[in-house]
Amino acid sequence: MITYVVPSEVLSFCENRLITFSIPFKKAESFGEQVVQFDDPHGLHIELVARAEGEQNNWTFGGVTPEVVIKGFGSATS
Repeated sequence: MITYVVPSEVLSFCENRLITFSIPFKKAESFGEQVVQFDDPHGLHIELVARAEGEQNNWTFGGVTPEVVIKGFGSATS
């Protein structure tokens, strides 16, 4: 599983994007943090974890603004 860090207040935005693109997901808690888990089109397990720490990314594309974009890599597990 690949984990990416998103700003702590944007998991609902991420969930809405997944719904918009018909991507099944589940909400969970991992080590006391809220996460959204889903599989990419190739079957790779992805997890978005909400964290306040980390620098904001300035990337923008297709309705994704710096306020809601992935901050960076969180972890990888097998």
